[in-house]
Amino acid sequence: MRTGKKTATFVLAVGTMLWIVGCPGKGDLSFMRNAVPATGRVTVEGKPLPGASVRFIPTIQSTGGREASAMTDESGAYEMATLAPGVPPDQAKGVIPGEYTVVLSRVAMPDGGPPPADIIDENDAIAKGMKQYVPAEYTNPETSPLKIKVAAPKAENNFDL
Repeated sequence: MRTGKKTATFVLAVGTMLWIVGCPGKGDLSFMRNAVPATGRVTVEGKPLPGASVRFIPTIQSTGGREASAMTDESGAYEMATLAPGVPPDQAKGVIPGEYTVVLSRVAMPDGGPPPADIIDENDAIAKGMKQYVPAEYTNPETSPLKIKVAAPKAENNFDL
């Protein structure tokens, strides 16, 4: 009977703690309180790479598993936003300090035309005639040699491929 009382007391204590502290819900930005502005530029042989996807994939131990992403503009510049369910990227600008593998990708039609409307993912896009403009090693987190450390007060990382 003693074990039952201990278990009940434990469950009650944990339940009370969760009720007081609360659990982060959809749209919760509390994890962003230590976020660092993260910007940079992506170029290929010194020329801007517009329309490229930039992803910072965390080392789970260092950041708690929060990925960040951005798209480059016409000058190849990007500003990272941490991904969070229910939170628009413009409200989650910045990156949680930690170590990341950087993955870059730019898939487009060779003639500059619009992509097919029924594309499912990057592999499907390539199968439907689109071209990858980033060398393959940089497009996969398992093979990307790009490793960075994000720390306060600001992270600026330029990548020239």
